[in-house]
Amino acid sequence: MSSGIDSDITVKGLKTEIDAIPSLGVANYSGKAFSSEKNPIFASTSGLYEQGLLSYDVNFKDRTGTGSITGLGDTVDLQQGTISGTGISAIAKQGYKNGNYLLDFYGKKAEEIAGKVVFDGKDTIGFGGTRGEISKK
Repeated sequence: MSSGIDSDITVKGLKTEIDAIPSLGVANYSGKAFSSEKNPIFASTSGLYEQGLLSYDVNFKDRTGTGSITGLGDTVDLQQGTISGTGISAIAKQGYKNGNYLLDFYGKKAEEIAGKVVFDGKDTIGFGGTRGEISKK
């Protein structure tokens, strides 16, 4: 039975310019994630999508990032990826599922991230987060 819900996840916003992404320090981005696999028949009063929590760490000096999404079944492991252009793309794992994730930096100085996790060729999880203070480790 088709739910009629479009599972494509589109991310929109003002992408950070490549030269405006910080080059020193580390920061944590925290925010929300949502699954496009929620069945509307069992929807709660909060909407059609289940919500989870995003935690993502970026080492701007090493140009790497890694994180996780919890609250959407098994923890989604966002494995280490390298900043390329205005974002990061790397492997994502959730239980037995393997896929990838893509994120971009948004705001004038990479104050936010947003992206999606793709399993089985489908946009499965969307996420977004806000950066805490950059520490000079």
